[in-house]
Amino acid sequence: MITTILAIAFLLGICIFVHELGHFLIGKWVGVQPRVFSIGYGRGIFFKKKGKTIYQITAIPLGGYVQFYGDDITKSHENVKKGDFFSVGPWRRMALAFGGPLFSLLFGVMLIFILISGGWRPATNEIRLFDETPNTPAHQAGLKNGDKVIEVDGVKTDYFEKVNLYIALAAKNQIKLKIDREGKIFDTNVNAVSFEAGGPLHIGIRPKGEKFLIVKKSKRIENAYLKENDKIVSVDGKKIEEIEELREILDKNKGKKINIVVEREKSSLIDPNRKETMTVAVPVQSFEYIKLTNIKDLQTEKIIPEIEIGQWDPTTMQSIVIKGRSYSNWSDFSAAVKNTGKSGKNKLTFSIGPVDVESNLEFHTRGLMGISLDSGLSSEKMNLPANFFNIMALTFDYSVVATQSTLLGLYRIVEGKLSFRKSISGPVKIMKLTADSIKYGWDVYWMLFAQITIVLGIMNLLPIPVLDGGHILMYLIEAIYKPIPTKIIAGSMRIGVVLLMMLGIYVIFLDIWDIFIAGVF
Repeated sequence: MITTILAIAFLLGICIFVHELGHFLIGKWVGVQPRVFSIGYGRGIFFKKKGKTIYQITAIPLGGYVQFYGDDITKSHENVKKGDFFSVGPWRRMALAFGGPLFSLLFGVMLIFILISGGWRPATNEIRLFDETPNTPAHQAGLKNGDKVIEVDGVKTDYFEKVNLYIALAAKNQIKLKIDREGKIFDTNVNAVSFEAGGPLHIGIRPKGEKFLIVKKSKRIENAYLKENDKIVSVDGKKIEEIEELREILDKNKGKKINIVVEREKSSLIDPNRKETMTVAVPVQSFEYIKLTNIKDLQTEKIIPEIEIGQWDPTTMQSIVIKGRSYSNWSDFSAAVKNTGKSGKNKLTFSIGPVDVESNLEFHTRGLMGISLDSGLSSEKMNLPANFFNIMALTFDYSVVATQSTLLGLYRIVEGKLSFRKSISGPVKIMKLTADSIKYGWDVYWMLFAQITIVLGIMNLLPIPVLDGGHILMYLIEAIYKPIPTKIIAGSMRIGVVLLMMLGIYVIFLDIWDIFIAGVF
């Protein structure tokens, strides 16, 4: 926990510091004197004056700023002193405003270069299909495990991050892929879909690599033997990759104990990624469930998909109404289902909301451990000789891809093809992403660090009043035409502040809702 908090604070603090350092240094270089260099907003809890500049850290360290002497853009600038903000021309002020985004971008590129120099590599472009969902677009297009996706809509894709990006943010659902299958090159079209309306596109592929199951946080975890983030290595000596494989073993061992080999976090401040392999004897409990098949809407005669109502899932059980009554207790519900079934036909008539339905009944038992599981993947990495030119080329290429993902994502939001609600992440989600990244290793953390700094640089270049991009636009107009009237500048700044505050509150609310209430992030 301490490591996670320190890692989050370090990431946010350095991102802000580097960005503001760009404004500070470029400002001094072009002849403007900084008055305050602040990490955070509000009252300073630590500050020191050196020369003419006050350096401070505030009680609200979300963001930061550099205040220059005489930099009030909404006031008259007739009597300026040497070193004041408006003592220099618009081109120098433009360079000062660009300094923050420039330093953020360069810092992100530097982190990527260091990671690649240290041996980090992206996942290969060799793919694996979603075996657990056999009717994906990739299956329909005839793709196979081991295929290499070498182009997406004519763009070369030599590693999986590119494949994923150009599919997720494609201009249309019909995507043309160039495939390398054991040396044979061919083109195929695939119809990409979204998991939900307004979400990114996908075709049902993942990078080639070793799959594993991991215990995830759930409100219904009752197992005292397994812990959150335990990685399941094997069960009774059998390596497990899919949930269905584990389910078969559990169903065969109801009422018994099974030996599960897990990798468990044993992190410390010194070694946050330390793991320990251990064998845990876990009891398998037997739970009843009722399977409703051939469900027919009595009003429309339409057939509804099958439903499983389990002893472990009270939500689904409580949505079923039998003779005007719903149930919160499994034994009462099970008895009502058996008593209501039509004699000799094993059928049940009930309601789901306003819909009256009739279905066939099947009674089963299932072996469960009282946990929720998620799938993980240890992807196969791209093979790249570690010479200087290869490292520089991959650094540049990966930095471009990180930049493209932000710009293309923004463009798709403006087009209306991506939902703003589902695409934006605020400070709370960034903290959650940072905390999650540490679980998968420091290389994942540092790469996330690099990507966040690049995104910070790009977003600050948007031509919105208050942001650096808005200032650059105003100074550019002044340089090539004439200064914008002070009243217009003041009005646009006030509107910009209000809009950004409203947007910030909205995004933070969405972050909190998605993470702590809906649990979908």
